Amino acid sequence: MSLRVKDVDFAQNQIIVRDTKGNESRVTMLPESIAEELKIHLQSAKLAVSVSVPPNVVRSVKIIHQHDLQKGYGSVYLPFAKMRKYPRAKYDWIWQFVFPSGSISKDPRSGEVCRHHLHETSLQKALK
Repeated sequence: MSLRVKDVDFAQNQIIVRDTKGNESRVTMLPESIAEELKIHLQSAKLAVSVSVPPNVVRSVKIIHQHDLQKGYGSVYLPFAKMRKYPRAKYDWIWQFVFPSGSISKDPRSGEVCRHHLHETSLQKALK
């Protein structure tokens, strides 16, 4: 569930899965049947950030990120030494999670308040 926006390649129809077993990255196909829905999930910028959206309506990841930036959050935890090398990258769109958490919380590693990825147990509970 910690897939990032930069790891989805719509042009090549592939997903890069990072830090898998053996600490390697793997490339897998992005099924055409979900590609369009995933684009909408990520990019649907037709909704304005200032518009109040009912809680049962899912907003796009891009809108959530823009809203978080306006509130002074919008950062994510970066892997390894990236945070040191690129201190502003944690706010960049490409580093955001494809499946962000529904709430903002304090990162135990940095102490910064930010949005984490959706935990796999949340998905498992929803599917039961």
